[in-house]
Amino acid sequence: MRKNPSAYLHTLSALDLAFGPTSEVVIVGGKVEKETKNMLKVIRDNYLPRVSLLLKHSEELDQLSNLTKDLKSIDGRTTAYVCSKGACHKPITDATELLKTVDPC
Repeated sequence: MRKNPSAYLHTLSALDLAFGPTSEVVIVGGKVEKETKNMLKVIRDNYLPRVSLLLKHSEELDQLSNLTKDLKSIDGRTTAYVCSKGACHKPITDATELLKTVDPC
């Protein structure tokens, strides 16, 4: 640790990620849509080290993985899917609600 003190902080971050609760967020919407940009902004503008984020902006992602195959936008709106602790929340179409779900503090 004396040779590389920042390694200590990275080790603590890795332990926090390994043992702390994590969330996976999939945002389904077009890259240039205002609602999509708002949802991405609330995730990116907050320190959420335990949140993994994936943007599904086309069906091409479904060809790479079956994980997002059933995730669709609701009523044509950008929709976020948040899963944690082995369960998924109901789909979210509001950026403020998304932040409350992933960062309840």
